[in-house]
Amino acid sequence: MKVTEKTEELLNHVIKNFVEKKGYKDIKSRLGDDYPDTAKIMRPNSEDFLEPDITATKNDFKNYFEVAIKTGETDRLVSKWMILSQLASRKGGYLHVIAPKGHYRFSEDLITKGNINVKLIKL
Repeated sequence: MKVTEKTEELLNHVIKNFVEKKGYKDIKSRLGDDYPDTAKIMRPNSEDFLEPDITATKNDFKNYFEVAIKTGETDRLVSKWMILSQLASRKGGYLHVIAPKGHYRFSEDLITKGNINVKLIKL
């Protein structure tokens, strides 16, 4: 997914006002400006890649952060969040889905639909 100016602002806000303030280290972002790029992850049974918005560690556990924006590609987003949730769980961390105003209900519905283990956070 292409990073729009609005998404870039949201990602920077999440990094500065949530990830850094909560004490996460080794922060990586798909913005790639002030932080190293996040690693691309190959989707199972596909030649397609997914890329988390932000990754960071806390107490040596890897956590993934996604900014939830309404999209018509809900199945793809649910699949991405399921994969990231499973990866985070294996590494002792969590998937944090941060929902800006107007996107919380959308995010909540997708999480319920996919039965995904996440920490849903209102922005």
